Amino acid sequence: AGTGAANVEVSSCPSNALDFGVECDDAEDCPDGQYCVDGICTGGTTDPGGNASCGSCTQATSDEVCGTSDGCYYDSSQAAYCCESRPELTSANIEDGDTDICPNSAFLFQFTEDMTGLGNVKLQHVSYNSSTGAYSVVANISYSSRFNATTYQLQMTPSASLSPSTQYRIRIPSTYDGESGSVRSLNTGLTLVDGTEDFYFTTASNTCEPSYTEVLNDDTGESSYTYTSPNSSTTFTTYVYASDGQYLVPVDDMDWEYTWEPYYDEEACDNIAWVDISAEEDEDGGGATSETQTVTSGEEHDEVTTLTATATALAGWSGSLSDDATLSTFYCNEGEAWEYIDEIGGEQYVTHTYPQHFRLIYCDDDTLPTLNPPVVSEGTTTDDWFLQYLFLNPDDEDQVFSIRVYENTDHLTPSEWYTQNVPDGSGADETTIDGYQAVRDGLTYYVSASNIDDDGSDSDSLDELYNNIYLITFNDEETLLEIADQIVEYIRFNWNLSYAECEGSEKDRLVRDTKRIADIGTIVSLANDYYATNEEYPYPQSDEFGSYIEELTNSVWSSWQGALGNLLGQTLPEDPYNFFYAAEEDDPWNAGDTPWDYTGSDTTVGECEYDPDNNEYYDEDGTCWDSVNSQFYCPENSHIYLWSVDATSTDNASLYAHLEYDSSDTEDYINSTSTLDPCSGTANSECACFNYSLSSATDPGGVWQ
Repeated sequence: AGTGAANVEVSSCPSNALDFGVECDDAEDCPDGQYCVDGICTGGTTDPGGNASCGSCTQATSDEVCGTSDGCYYDSSQAAYCCESRPELTSANIEDGDTDICPNSAFLFQFTEDMTGLGNVKLQHVSYNSSTGAYSVVANISYSSRFNATTYQLQMTPSASLSPSTQYRIRIPSTYDGESGSVRSLNTGLTLVDGTEDFYFTTASNTCEPSYTEVLNDDTGESSYTYTSPNSSTTFTTYVYASDGQYLVPVDDMDWEYTWEPYYDEEACDNIAWVDISAEEDEDGGGATSETQTVTSGEEHDEVTTLTATATALAGWSGSLSDDATLSTFYCNEGEAWEYIDEIGGEQYVTHTYPQHFRLIYCDDDTLPTLNPPVVSEGTTTDDWFLQYLFLNPDDEDQVFSIRVYENTDHLTPSEWYTQNVPDGSGADETTIDGYQAVRDGLTYYVSASNIDDDGSDSDSLDELYNNIYLITFNDEETLLEIADQIVEYIRFNWNLSYAECEGSEKDRLVRDTKRIADIGTIVSLANDYYATNEEYPYPQSDEFGSYIEELTNSVWSSWQGALGNLLGQTLPEDPYNFFYAAEEDDPWNAGDTPWDYTGSDTTVGECEYDPDNNEYYDEDGTCWDSVNSQFYCPENSHIYLWSVDATSTDNASLYAHLEYDSSDTEDYINSTSTLDPCSGTANSECACFNYSLSSATDPGGVWQ
C-alpha cells in the first residue's frame, strides 16, 4: 500500500486506526499522483498530505494551494503537509547598488524567523571583463558570521578590510524548499518569500574612521534592559559607526579595542549589574575586550545603573568613543513585570513626536491586569498640554490612568504650578517622585521633571533640554489603586541618561539642577513682590540679622533666612547640597565632614580652612567667612545660592548658583562657560564658584535675565 489507515494488532487486540507515511527518495518511490516531499510520499486526499486543515498541499501544488507568499511543509505535529508563510528578509544595512561602502564595514541582515543554511551566504568579489562588457563573480572573500537567533539577525564580518573602490556582491541563496544549499526557515524548511537575494555594492576609496557607538542588548535590540529575577544574565554588544551610520569593525589599518564597566566591586557604592568578569582579569589582557559581553544582575531590587562600553583607538585614528545602556532590576515574586519605556525604539514604544524617556513598571503577581501600551495624543494649538498618554485595561474600561505633559518654561515648582493652573483644586501635599519635586492631590500627581529630547538622530547638534510638568492621574478603581502605588513609586525619568556613579550620575545631577532652577525662580518671584511694594530690591539686612557683607548673602550664612528671608516674607529654599566645597573636581557626593578643607595633594586647590599660622581665620563652622580679615572666599566647587544687590542701584539684583549637569552632547541649564565671581567688586573677597546667574538689570520688577 502507498499510504492510508492501518491497525496495529497486539496480542489479538487491534489498535485504533493510525495514519502512516511511506519514506521516499524521489517520486518514483511513491504511488501515482503522489510526490516525495522531505522524504515522505504525499498527495491525494486519503494520506496525511490530504489533511484539508493544512491546505492539502504538495511541493508541486504549493503555489496553487498555498499561494506564492506561502509554502508547503510537513508538520510532524499534525502528520500532514501544511501551508505556512515563508520567511522574509526584513532589513539589511546595505542596499543593492550602494556605493561608497566602507571597506571596513560589517553587514547585518534581519529575518522574520530563525533560519538555517546561513553558512551558504557568500561575500564575493565581482570583476569586470572589458572584452565581454560583463561582470562576473571571481572569488569568495574570507569572512566570519554570527547569527543571533533571538532577533534573527545575521552579521557578516570580513576577515580583512575590503579593497577600496572595488565592486562586491553578497548573495543570500534561497532557491528550493528543503535544499541544503538554500537559506531557509529552521522550523519549516521554507525558502525566503522573495527567493535568492543579491546585494551588489562598491567600496569607498578609503577605510572609514569611527564616529560614534551604540551599546545594545542582544535580546531586545534596545539600549536598556530590565532584569526580572536576581543573579540572571544577558548579553550586550557595542556597535561602532562611521559618521554616515555605516557599521564598522576593527581591521589592521583602522583598529580599536573595547573596555567595559562596571565590574563587580565589593567596595563600590552599589552592585546592581556588572560585566561578568573582574577588573583584574581585564587588566591581565584576557578580559572584557571583545565587542560582546555577558552582564549579570545582583540581588538589589528596583535599582538602576549604567553599563558603559568604550572603543579606544589602536591604529588609524586617535581618541576613544563611549556609549551607555541603562540597566534596571525589578524582581517580582510571581508573574512578570509590566513595563513601558517611552523612548525611540522599544518593543512597546508608541511612535510620537516628543519622546519623554520615562520608564513605568509594576509587578502584576498574576493578580493585576496587564495594561495595553498607551494611546498617545499630541496636543493641538488650543490645548495647554502637548502630549497625553492613556493606559487602559483591555478587559475593564474602569481601569485606566493617564499622563499629561505640560511645558514648564517658567520653571515653576509643582506647588506654584498647581496654584496657578488648578484654581478649584482642593489642595496638594508636597512630595517627591523619582527625586523630583512633586505635589499630590488625591489620585493626581504633579511632577516637575526635566527631559533631554534625544530624538535618536546622529546629528551633531545638541539634544535639547526641557523642564516639564507631568500630570499623572488614576481612575478611582480598587484594582487600579494597587497599580497606581507601584507606578508612582517606581517611575523613572531620564531613562536616556547615565545612572552610574551612585549620587554622581547624570540623572541625579539633572534632578538637583532642576530643583535649583525652580528655587531661583521662587526667590525671583518673592523679590519681585518685594520690589512691587518697595520699588527696590533689599540689601540682606534686617532688625535682627545683618550680613557679613552688606550687599550680598548666601544660603549657608544665617543672614540668608534671618535677613533676606524675613524681608521677602518666606523661608527661602537652599541648595540641595548647600555647603562650601574644596576639591580637585566637582564631586560633592564624596564630601567629608569638613568639605571646605582640602585634604588632597594639589596645591592649587583653594580652601577656606581656619589657619592662623598663615593669617587665615575662616570660621570653623564652614561659612568661609574670615571675621579677622573681613574676607570671604568660596571654593570653586561649592554648591550654594548667592543673592547680591548692586551697591549703586537697588534696581539691580542678582541670584547665583552652581549647577552640576554639564554635557558636551546635550543642552543644560548652565549659562556661563566660565566661572562667575559676584564678589569681584568686594574688598578682600573672592567667590568665583558659580556658573549660573539671573539679573533684574534689564527689567526691574519684571523678567530676570
